[in-house]
Amino acid sequence: MTWAGFMERYESELLVNVAPVTADTDRSSLRLFAESCNVKRIRDVNEQRLARFRKVLDERTGSVETVARHLRSLRVAINFAADVRLLPQRLKVRIPKLNKGSRAKGRAITREEFDRMLDAAEKFLQPEKLAEWQVLPAWAVVVWPEAGRGATGTPLCGGGGVESV
Repeated sequence: MTWAGFMERYESELLVNVAPVTADTDRSSLRLFAESCNVKRIRDVNEQRLARFRKVLDERTGSVETVARHLRSLRVAINFAADVRLLPQRLKVRIPKLNKGSRAKGRAITREEFDRMLDAAEKFLQPEKLAEWQVLPAWAVVVWPEAGRGATGTPLCGGGGVESV
């Protein structure tokens, strides 16, 4: 079976059941694999081509996360091909382990960012709903020592301020 024929079958049987963003990501990864490893037929997929693809990814991207994403997409396609007997067996796709410390981490918003969100909310919320938004969450006292006071130093939330944590 040609690679194009395989891709048609893969899309009609597997990619129709995933989110559109996931399907686009998988198509992109498989297109990159076929182009960079000169894959014309599904039976051309072998461990040597997988190793070549890994090398291409390492050279083109500086991101371990990107390499892992492409290889995960490829592994799903290879497993599908083996399951429907287009490949004689599943091939081992070695996906790099991600260092959890290297991933981006969230952070608490700053008081300034919180105030900007409140200002933006005033444009869209009805006056009775706005009061609900102006109540500072309990964690704000920990994050911002000055929490519970407005710009003039007066307590927010109808004089009650923020409940103690």
